[in-house]
Amino acid sequence: MSVIVMDAVGRCDHLVIASPTKWPDAWPTLFRKGMLRPTPLIALTFLSAFAASTASAHSGEALAEAITLIDDAVLVKTNFGVVASHFDGFVCEEAFLGGEIFHVAALGKDQWVTLSENGIWTTDDGCEFTKVAELTVAPTDVATELTTKSVAYALNSMESGGIWLSQDQGQSWTRVLENDSYQWTGVRFAPAGRLVATAYDRDNMGAAHLVTYDVTSQVSNDAPIAEVTYPYLLDALDDDILWLGRTDTQTAFWGTIDQPKLRPKMITSWPTAARILSPTKVVLAGLFQQRGLSEGTLTGDEVVWNDLAPITTAVCVTPDGDSYLVCSQARFDMADVIRVTGPDLAPEFDFKQLEGPRACPAGSSVAEVCPVVWRELQRSLGLVPTEEPMPDAGMPDADMTPDDVGVVTPPSANDPDGCSAVGTSPALLSLLGILWMRRKRT
Repeated sequence: MSVIVMDAVGRCDHLVIASPTKWPDAWPTLFRKGMLRPTPLIALTFLSAFAASTASAHSGEALAEAITLIDDAVLVKTNFGVVASHFDGFVCEEAFLGGEIFHVAALGKDQWVTLSENGIWTTDDGCEFTKVAELTVAPTDVATELTTKSVAYALNSMESGGIWLSQDQGQSWTRVLENDSYQWTGVRFAPAGRLVATAYDRDNMGAAHLVTYDVTSQVSNDAPIAEVTYPYLLDALDDDILWLGRTDTQTAFWGTIDQPKLRPKMITSWPTAARILSPTKVVLAGLFQQRGLSEGTLTGDEVVWNDLAPITTAVCVTPDGDSYLVCSQARFDMADVIRVTGPDLAPEFDFKQLEGPRACPAGSSVAEVCPVVWRELQRSLGLVPTEEPMPDAGMPDADMTPDDVGVVTPPSANDPDGCSAVGTSPALLSLLGILWMRRKRT
């Protein structure tokens, strides 16, 4: 494919690129200098490459995925970035190259560590992000310990799989657990100063393992869980753990580190999230095809289960006093985040309330990148009309000129250095800008 380039003296030339995915390495300088003039045909090719290689999660439906309460603030991790109660607007995932799958570990209301296949980034103000480590795949799970501001993540990779720990607010990382045959499925701090993780053995029919690591003594313990396969840790509090495993059926266990198989609950579908609220109370979200909450209360030796909001989408759940904040879907429910208090439901936040990116200092990651993607997010939220699709290229009409179809007029005898002036649509410029900003952050 060819990209039309005009050099400093107005001569036409062609920059030939073997693959569209190589384009981002070459075009920013050309575009910045006004030397890049994409034709409609090139625009179509670029859009295809853009969608395939750098698609953003917010190009589809906007979704809340996790909620954190910290420093009197509510942070909502979404598939397009972060929104919060203490600032207006949103922080787009492009500011830290989140991509399709990313995690946000909040150590303060504006102090975050983000992790994705594009690396680990830190911020102290929620505006400027700094890359501190490389990753090639997204972590499976991430855990935080706010007392020491430590972060841990579970990673499955041929070169660097295992459990990784940072004790300096995400600045440096140490692999503390590893096993070449393990698939790591979850990690939590429980209690402070000890990590607990689940893994299954790929070389042993998915046999379940519960692995702990003492941060102070740096001693680990690997305990097989008999007659259970494919474990997934959901939450931990002190010595209690809430996890999923497979026996004869899919089962949720509310056990302890020493006795993980206590209080089993057979389930027909795996929950989307779960929390241990106290030594006598837990909650599971999304047991009914990603809908509803199930409260479990320990009474004597038995767990009594109570279902709440059974038809409400529940992708995540976070306790807040006597109620729950739930990641919902405005398309089906009353808002993107709702509050469940007993049988009562109330809207907490709707993404359609957003009016633009977070106000950040000029030159910061958010200020540079997020305004470019705002219109795309507006479209996904239905705040602006969807743009008209580009007409079928087909065969040109008889009365079309070369400029109409994006054909470069060959140099003529009278104007050997001439170029046809080919316009660039605002939509294409917007997409080009998104990619430029994303590449610039690396």
